[in-house]
Amino acid sequence: MGAHREKYWFFRNVAEVLGEGIIVLDEQGNLTFMNPEAERLLGWTEPELLGKNLHRAIHHTRADGTPCPLEECPVNKKIAAGDTYRVDEEVFSRKDGTLLPVSFVSTPLLEAGWVTGSVSVFRDISAEKKAKAEILESRERAENATKLKDRFLSLAAHDLRSPLVSLIGFLRWIERDAGNSMDARHREMLKRAETNTEHLVDMIDGLLDIGRLTTGEIQPVNSRFSVRSAAALVLEKFRHSAGEKRVALANDVPEDFDIFADYGLFLSVLYNLVSNAVKFTRPGDSVTVYSPAELANTIAVRDTGVGVPQGLLPRLFTREHKTSRPGTAGEKGNGLGLPFTHEIVKSHGGSLWAESDKGGSTFYVALPRE
Repeated sequence: MGAHREKYWFFRNVAEVLGEGIIVLDEQGNLTFMNPEAERLLGWTEPELLGKNLHRAIHHTRADGTPCPLEECPVNKKIAAGDTYRVDEEVFSRKDGTLLPVSFVSTPLLEAGWVTGSVSVFRDISAEKKAKAEILESRERAENATKLKDRFLSLAAHDLRSPLVSLIGFLRWIERDAGNSMDARHREMLKRAETNTEHLVDMIDGLLDIGRLTTGEIQPVNSRFSVRSAAALVLEKFRHSAGEKRVALANDVPEDFDIFADYGLFLSVLYNLVSNAVKFTRPGDSVTVYSPAELANTIAVRDTGVGVPQGLLPRLFTREHKTSRPGTAGEKGNGLGLPFTHEIVKSHGGSLWAESDKGGSTFYVALPRE
């Protein structure tokens, strides 16, 4: 009897200095012990609840505010079965009637295989819930701000596109109308103005495409199709430009490899990735579209070109950072192809990433299964 009493006082002394609430119940669910932290959190004192059914005192309400009858209490059911009960988010009722968000674990006390009571350890998660709510609110504000920005960019880009297209038309008309009467210097200046304006229109088209995706104006319409056939169609578009650079193109996608995605948007993904690969290859290099054996439902575009600077890799798919560089033959880009590709893949619930070194680059597109 003395040994039991010593263990009891040892347990009580330890429990009283812990920073978590501790509650001990008998086999009927009545309180036999409550430490000071439990008293502080619940507003009850141990003498006030001693011998009383604790479920009726502090656990009579669920997290959603609905009643939790004793016979439906999941804690009691687990304890009665001799099992431990854990929950990340629950509520206890304080003495003043307010609800306390808690995380707790309840463990049965066993003697000779019989449940003789339980020990519950709980902590206040109010600060965590508040922080989580603030994070969610901040994220929602940021997402709304991004959507607003995208709408503004789309409207501004749309308004800018029409006069620029008209300007290209006027520049071409001037070039044709002047004929041989224009000297070489003026003709070169005119051609440069036309090229730069076309580059601006391409950039605006890229912004419009991204804006339509992020604002939901473009919704993927998925179907099943052959990736090898899609890759063949895209590679054919680059036969001439790749041939001029003496770059080999290869389609190593298996015949039986199908995916479930939006066909038109997927072609845009492959087009942008192959275009980017050809842009940064040199004579004698190669570009290959294939399906990595070790990665399920993944398509990759690999090149043996100059590679991507390591500091640039994390920023390739964002619009906020300028990542466009001249190609190995001086090709220009607007820096929006990869961000647009990223938005397309994201709209399918997939992921896009790249690996690169001095031996070239590989871009991976992983799409979820149907």
